[in-house]
Amino acid sequence: MRVAHINSIGTPCPPPNYGGTERCIAQMVAFQAAICAYDVSLYASSDSYILAYTAEVARQLGLKVAIDSGDQAVCVTTSDGKIGRVKLRTTGHPAPGYRHASCNQLNQMLVGLLLTDDQRRAFDLIHCHHRRFTISALIPAGLAPKTLTHTHSPTLEGDYGQYRYPLICISNSQAELLHENHGANVFEVIYHGLDRYTYTATLASAGYLAWLGHFAWKKGPDAAIKIAKKVGRPLILAGMRREKDEVTQRYAEDEVESRIDAYDTSF
Repeated sequence: MRVAHINSIGTPCPPPNYGGTERCIAQMVAFQAAICAYDVSLYASSDSYILAYTAEVARQLGLKVAIDSGDQAVCVTTSDGKIGRVKLRTTGHPAPGYRHASCNQLNQMLVGLLLTDDQRRAFDLIHCHHRRFTISALIPAGLAPKTLTHTHSPTLEGDYGQYRYPLICISNSQAELLHENHGANVFEVIYHGLDRYTYTATLASAGYLAWLGHFAWKKGPDAAIKIAKKVGRPLILAGMRREKDEVTQRYAEDEVESRIDAYDTSF
């Protein structure tokens, strides 16, 4: 099966530091090749290190790996002898950052590359992680029947009702909320998981709770503070605040930063 993954060019995939969506995409891409033997193309920034990441995941699974740096691809021999492949498709531009002025133009170029590639050799499935791409490019190009859009937000744009394209949600509560408020066409719920080969579970306690994400209401850092207070455990908050977003900045100041230290919380 030929699969394309695309998200905003704003940050590399996987991200070197912050980037929850990009980390999930990287895991999906690597395991689709290593476990399912899919031929996967990732449309991302030129500084994405998805090839090295896929190779590391495959090696930890005990699988044979071959990297073709000239073709920007990595091939993985699965446990049943099939060949999975990951190819990095890029316009040659590194990630400019989520809020950089060039981001919209670079995103349009990246989507254009995907459309050109699909015309040359059609994908079986396009897995889109940026809803605006679905409406602005993939549906107009006639690719709606083979496009799944992965939404990581509890809200949808106002014009969703005109298209009602199928969505992959990240929780049952999100799916119910989007269906109730927007009449969402939910194809499936797929939870964000943790790669057990990268993160090791342990019964030992570090003595504190941790919250990771960017400081926006939809990520619930204020809820994390309330939970930590209720159970009487210290809490560490770590993430990014999007300074240019006035609503998010006010929320971070009023609902999060004002509570730092008050409930044994560090930032």
